[in-house]
Amino acid sequence: MNPRLYPCLLLVYIQFIASAHGQQPESLPLKIGSTCPNVKLNNILNYSPDGVASLHDFSGELLLIDFWNTRCGVCISSFPKLEKLQEKFAGKLKILLVTYESDTIIQRFFAKRQKAKHIVTTLPVVTGDTTLKHLFKHTFEPHYVWVDKQNVVRFITGVEEISESNIAAFFEGKNLSLKHKTDEGLPYTFYRPLFVYGNGGNADQLMYHSVLSGYIEGLPSIVGILADTAKSYFTIKVFNADIRHLYQIAYNDVNSEGSGMFGIPSNRTMLQVKDTSDIVSTLEGVWHGSRTYCYELIVPRHSKGEMKRIMQEDLKRYFNLDVTIKKKKMKCLVLRCEDLSVVSSKGGKNTETNYINALGVDMVNVPFKNLLIKLKHEYLKDLPYPFLDETGITGNIDMKIDADMYDWKVLSQALEKYGMDLSLREREVEILILSEKQIPIE
Repeated sequence: MNPRLYPCLLLVYIQFIASAHGQQPESLPLKIGSTCPNVKLNNILNYSPDGVASLHDFSGELLLIDFWNTRCGVCISSFPKLEKLQEKFAGKLKILLVTYESDTIIQRFFAKRQKAKHIVTTLPVVTGDTTLKHLFKHTFEPHYVWVDKQNVVRFITGVEEISESNIAAFFEGKNLSLKHKTDEGLPYTFYRPLFVYGNGGNADQLMYHSVLSGYIEGLPSIVGILADTAKSYFTIKVFNADIRHLYQIAYNDVNSEGSGMFGIPSNRTMLQVKDTSDIVSTLEGVWHGSRTYCYELIVPRHSKGEMKRIMQEDLKRYFNLDVTIKKKKMKCLVLRCEDLSVVSSKGGKNTETNYINALGVDMVNVPFKNLLIKLKHEYLKDLPYPFLDETGITGNIDMKIDADMYDWKVLSQALEKYGMDLSLREREVEILILSEKQIPIE
């Protein structure tokens, strides 16, 4: 080898080493300030024919990575807003939807959604993802990552920060202060008592426990009624719920569906107060955690029938509200069935999962009460009309329909082929009335 080449080779070698040291991979998971690697992405819908790209192919002045799934109602309801933002900031903003669910599941979901609601999603969707979720670890969805044109993570937020004004401010170079979304959670196990020994330690001798607190960031909004057979106690847990919801749970019979876990629906609840903002957490479509509370009650097994009464007394001690239960005639959504044999199950393998969702029903030999619970406490709960079942069906059914389950008129048409009628009829129903306590003047 020509000796005069040695310095050149040495220089190249030194530059190679320096370059290698300058490209150390970012520690995972990526955080604000991290640079996103140009990872390969597969199974992309609404993109290229082969569905393959690299992350940097989506670089723009701002890239929003939206982690979602088909069971997340908030995720799906945000799609129209995201489409409008993409159109509003065309050429600057790029939005990439990402889900761990398979290509088959997502295509079927979008097809049903288009048929039921005539809504087409045009945003690119990464399906069957494991790569990006590994880079941006999280627990709850939707989960949004804001990436700038240098491929640097600028923000990690929830859906409340995704707005036209925030994105416009980002493009204008304004100093944005967005709420950081963290999914680290608290060291809490659902099946252990709240606030006892920091939710660790020894709670085996606990026999009775009642606690009420304000909003706790890091805990999900959940309701549960549990029976711990080993320790012989029953538990009610209601976390990050508003005052109305607490009373709806407390005054729903423990022997009703879900052991009273679902509560009295809002369309059977009246608020006779001057200002509802302290009682209801969602105002004008915006949820306010500061207006919610956490409640937990543990009682011995022999006191199961007393659980709701004890909860009622606890709420009475703290909140200044009077409670009345009375019957009232009002328009109700009544479900009736002309011929039970049409819908009654013919037998067959039970469909155990994913047989009821927002776009329809696919039930084989499944208890009819499962459908009733979803209708009453999820899909029809925000209507002004209480839902009543007058079908007389007590067993399992077979049913397959494609319909927008939130639209009762569309649902009514879909149910007709099973000899069912869902229509408005006047009925007398029990109503929960919350009113301000009258303080006697001395």
